[in-house]
Amino acid sequence: MKDKLFSTREASQLLNVPYYRITYAETINKAKRPAMVFGRKAYRWQDLLELADYFGVELNTTAQNEPEKGKS
Repeated sequence: MKDKLFSTREASQLLNVPYYRITYAETINKAKRPAMVFGRKAYRWQDLLELADYFGVELNTTAQNEPEKGKS
């Protein structure tokens, strides 16, 4: 999971904060902007840790470990 890249929506789910709060924090330079991959934001694990620290939350790692519905 630490080698994976995350979208803004995935980051917001892992942080349990609305995605627009992440975008706003970047806009006002309170959070570092992530790398762009194919024209989209791509958050690394370290980026998520920094965002979690900024928002004062813990990462919700259980959401990513649960199997998707309909898949066995």
